[in-house]
Amino acid sequence: MSLASSAERGLASTAVARSILPVSWVRSSSSGRARLGRALTDSVEIRVGPPSLTIHADEQFLVCARDATIAASEQEGYFCVDTRLVSAYELTLSKTPPTLLNSAIVQPFSARHEFANAQTTTNAGVIERGMLHLRLDRTIHHGIHEDYDLTSYASDAVEFELELRIEGDFADLFDVKEQRIVRRGSLASRWDSETRTLITSYRHGDFKRGLRLQVQRQGSDPEYANGRLSFRIRLEPKERWHTCLLWVPFGASEQEGDPINA
Repeated sequence: MSLASSAERGLASTAVARSILPVSWVRSSSSGRARLGRALTDSVEIRVGPPSLTIHADEQFLVCARDATIAASEQEGYFCVDTRLVSAYELTLSKTPPTLLNSAIVQPFSARHEFANAQTTTNAGVIERGMLHLRLDRTIHHGIHEDYDLTSYASDAVEFELELRIEGDFADLFDVKEQRIVRRGSLASRWDSETRTLITSYRHGDFKRGLRLQVQRQGSDPEYANGRLSFRIRLEPKERWHTCLLWVPFGASEQEGDPINA
């Protein structure tokens, strides 16, 4: 089956994007229109892969598993123009992955993931499964705006950590598709605790790309260590906690700007 017509538009139709991995990836051109560039002239075989969610806006798109995770070994990630800026994403509650309840595409540019905690052991004791509800909303536009909302349904106060592992390999779009990831340039990361910002920069000759992760409206102060962004959280019964995390690309001038307020 051919996806040539979809490639001309730069992204598969919403229906196809919801059900398969985006295999008709193409490079960006300078037209600035909402496509990923050079159209594929040959037919592309549709290959049904693991369940995934895809959201997109202009020449940016995010492909993740239904539980919001991103694996570098899969055709997943946050892509801007022709580069994968985020190649790995993992969310845990006190080192324990939460249990996915549901996830869905809300709009072509936004997705929602609902979780409950598995039984979680913390320094303060054990949190029985299902006592914490976590909602993660993602909206893509000049970057990604993430909203994290936690609510406790425990009968007593609970203490735990929300921890995020976000990595970028800055791989070329076609290298990801062909699963031939080769590190060609240099990477550098810098955490600024005052502005609550993690900046990762990539350079290969004259080619420069980067990603700024910025915490806003935080329910507790973020910490960064060992490649992970973490929040120490204490919730009374029925108390809620909220934090925003912005993924802001830089280096591709036509895609720079502020993520949408979600």
